[in-house]
Amino acid sequence: MKEKLLISLAGFFIFSNTFSQKELPEFGNISVAELSSTACNFEKDAPAVYLLNYAKTEFETYYDGSCDLVTKRTIRIKIINQKGFEYASIAIPHLGNKHTSKIRDIEAFIYTLGGNGDIVKTKVDKKDIFRENISKKNDLNIVKFTFPGLKPGCIIEYQYEHLEKNTFDIDPWLIQNSIPVALSYCEINFPAASLLDYRLVGPLPFTKSNYREWPIDSTKGKFTKTFLVKEIPSFKPEPLMSSVVDNIERIEFSLNPRPGFVTMLARSTDEKWKLIADRFMSSLRFGKQFDTDLPGSGPLIDSVKALKTKKDQTNAVYQYVKKQIDWDKHQTLYPYDISEIWKSKTGNSADINLIILNLLKKAGIECYPLLISTRENGRADPSFAHMNQFNGLNVLVLDSANYYVLDGSSKNSNCFIPPLNVLNRDAFLILPSACKWVNINETRPLVKDSVYINAVLDKDGLIKGEAVTTSFNFSRNLRLDEEKQSAVSSNDLLSGGITELKVDSTWMKNKEEEKLPLVSHMRFHLPLISSDNFIFLNSSIFNSIRKNPLTDSSRTTDIDFMCNQQYTQTVNLILPGNIAMETIPKSIMIRMVDTSMVYSRKVIQRGNVLWLENELIISKSVYSPEEYPAVWQFFRKVYALLSEEIVLNRKD
Repeated sequence: MKEKLLISLAGFFIFSNTFSQKELPEFGNISVAELSSTACNFEKDAPAVYLLNYAKTEFETYYDGSCDLVTKRTIRIKIINQKGFEYASIAIPHLGNKHTSKIRDIEAFIYTLGGNGDIVKTKVDKKDIFRENISKKNDLNIVKFTFPGLKPGCIIEYQYEHLEKNTFDIDPWLIQNSIPVALSYCEINFPAASLLDYRLVGPLPFTKSNYREWPIDSTKGKFTKTFLVKEIPSFKPEPLMSSVVDNIERIEFSLNPRPGFVTMLARSTDEKWKLIADRFMSSLRFGKQFDTDLPGSGPLIDSVKALKTKKDQTNAVYQYVKKQIDWDKHQTLYPYDISEIWKSKTGNSADINLIILNLLKKAGIECYPLLISTRENGRADPSFAHMNQFNGLNVLVLDSANYYVLDGSSKNSNCFIPPLNVLNRDAFLILPSACKWVNINETRPLVKDSVYINAVLDKDGLIKGEAVTTSFNFSRNLRLDEEKQSAVSSNDLLSGGITELKVDSTWMKNKEEEKLPLVSHMRFHLPLISSDNFIFLNSSIFNSIRKNPLTDSSRTTDIDFMCNQQYTQTVNLILPGNIAMETIPKSIMIRMVDTSMVYSRKVIQRGNVLWLENELIISKSVYSPEEYPAVWQFFRKVYALLSEEIVLNRKD
């Protein structure tokens, strides 16, 4: 289901508060008042607004027990100004091939006011509706179209049906969107013998005046659950937010089409999770593959058993599988036949990690499956007992008092550091005869950068020197990823937007040694800004935290630093005899009241040598919106100090 939610997010009203369940606007019934309105009455600066976001889901069941899912969608959007034109470019993503998923019966219209004040209705021609396969491997498709004659004030409206074959998975209902929503309506019709669970997710403080859900209606030979929400503000991503999925308002569903007697008896959440764990362990796809034969793996297992420590044994299996099996970039909970993956040497994240677990068990290492939900997928909820909230399978290894969380699909990772995408998250651990929720955490600063700059300033105001950056743990991985994604070396990224800086040469050490920090060297020269006899040097040059990410004075989402962090920058600058230090920053230390953040600056002058050290330590990973004012003030102070300049005086 979460995979569907991410697909839905990729496709990312001027009414009074009088709608009831039976008073939904009919398709094509547009009023002059709606067309004449010039703003959204509950979010005045919105460039567009959903007047209606409607979904009605029906299950079509067959005598053989199979089932098709049909969802009818109706969307009506008011385009308020030209900035809202982008919301008239429609993209409807869906998963599946032509036999399993189809978008059908599309109708789309644009409504404008004519010169006489009458309503002009224009239909989108079928030939202007395009279907495209985005990924054959992942069966990702998209239907695209736009509307002719767009202008401020117009209304666009479209409807379609989404047919999904042989499924009981109901898409999450996104209450919130990138523009405000005047009315959101969702109706789920499901078979009478099935069991529907749902949960409302998100931070919005709904009240009786804008949120209503009706009791399940069973009067028509089927069950119906209905939700209606009004005047929903737009979703605005914020810097250092954990993920969109963690924060956007939505309803998630889970339908059990044929709950057995044991399922019906499982009343408590713990009982439901135990039932899920038992099914996992007995499944041919999961537990039954723990001891699947992997041809030719015998010598590897023998060599692993010969190693002296569990730590070395774990690392040997982890490194071997990472080198042998290529990740196909598909993050999922569901593995295929791992004996086939072992032969083909390409698999999804679950395939790779299940192979690691299989080999570790055969080598006699205590390890267990760990069901995870990555940051992108959103937090797992222990109170909502359903498998569909997970999107990954990792491996937990126990080594006396230590534990290791392994993810073989992360190519730059060290197996003794928890994967960044699940750090500070709850995960579901399945043991042979029990199950439990665990929190994956780490107190070490896993994003850690140390920059040492040794430089000389000549008499003309040109700095020449070398910067050495040592990147530990996740910083190492992030810099290697940056290097792959950019056309320049990751050393060049240290310039942080200093356009005057010229890189003379760069090189790296320890790129292939995962256990060692990445060491990046850069030789450079930089002409300084001068005015008359004065020369100016920013005290935070080459600092990897040059730009303040927290500039807004208010916030609605958590700040998620992902892990504890530490940044250190040391500058050793030698001045020529004709240049003296006019003004230098003072040594200082500031900290949060709870000491979870500390910034310090040390400045030492010895003759013609200036020694400057900046250090920022963040020892708390997540801050709530209520804690934001203190964090915001702290960052304001830090970046004010970082912007202070060293003023030098040239004496001719």
